[in-house]
Amino acid sequence: MILRGLGRGVYHTGDRRANSHVTLVGDRASTLNEAVEVARASGHTFSVAELSHRRDRSVPVEPGNARRELLVEHDPTKQVSDAFTARGFVYGAPVDIRDGVEHWTLLTHNDRHAIETALDEIRDREAAEIELVGVSELKAGPESGELPLSRLSPRQREVFQLARQSGYYAHPKAATASDLADELGVTTSTVHEHLHKAEQKLLDLS
Repeated sequence: MILRGLGRGVYHTGDRRANSHVTLVGDRASTLNEAVEVARASGHTFSVAELSHRRDRSVPVEPGNARRELLVEHDPTKQVSDAFTARGFVYGAPVDIRDGVEHWTLLTHNDRHAIETALDEIRDREAAEIELVGVSELKAGPESGELPLSRLSPRQREVFQLARQSGYYAHPKAATASDLADELGVTTSTVHEHLHKAEQKLLDLS
């Protein structure tokens, strides 16, 4: 049996609820059906909705493989993702889940010592087994080390810059999405949406 999952971010909706977009890929449709039923039966999952199939070039699929696109509403406090984002990390790629192991690609402004300290805290606080595979420096552009904010829409740039200035990405976090929402006069879910789209554009540095 072959089963692989890719998680594309966590969108908080309040009241200890969040939505995640998950792609399941397996060797048989029955394998995916079993995985969906396990997810639905989890005490941390509120609902699992099927999304219409769409081609995702970032997920290689061999001929004959089965695929399911899901929108999962769940309790985010039962996942380790918040422990990463609260310490200044952001997603660098979808979380790749294979053989019960999650493979994370994360980006941060922290140096190696701060990264290792943060990972130690997460190991202790979340009782998580974490192996650091490697640390590399990411170049944002040929002329400087600045993030290419020109890729963002005016509104995305405004929200992202406010988040940075307010300490949303700091560790410990100095501002929450709710704080940013109050400052901007929008809902918390709108703040998460703008930040997620901004992070996607900024992390696509090819």
